Amino acid sequence: MKQAYLIIAHNNFEHLKCLLSTLDCKDVSFYINIDAKKEIPGFIRNFKSTNPMTILHERIINWGNQSQVLAEMDLFEKAFENSEIEWFHLVLWIGAICYCQKECLVTILDITKLI
Repeated sequence: MKQAYLIIAHNNFEHLKCLLSTLDCKDVSFYINIDAKKEIPGFIRNFKSTNPMTILHERIINWGNQSQVLAEMDLFEKAFENSEIEWFHLVLWIGAICYCQKECLVTILDITKLI
C-alpha cells in the first residue's frame, strides 16, 4: 500500500528530521512544503529517502489563512501525480508524531488494516 506524507513545515526542523527518519520505507513518499520565509535545512537536501522526496519552497505561508490552504492544495496536486499512492496523510504539526516516533507508525498501519 503506497502512502504519501504531505508535510507543511516552517520550524521545528529537528522534528521533521525525526519524522522522515521514522517513517521512511519503500511504501512511503514525502511531499514537503517549506515556508518560503525559511531556508531549506541542509539535512533535507541531503536526506536519502527510499523514494524520491518532493520539496516545494515557493509559497510564503501565513498560518491560519488562505496561504496555508493553498500550500495544502499544492501538496495534494503534486502527490496526485503519482497514481500508485493509495493513502494521503496531511501533516501540519509534526511535533506530536515525533513524540511517539515508531509507535505512531505502528498505530497508523494497524488502523489501515481495520479500514
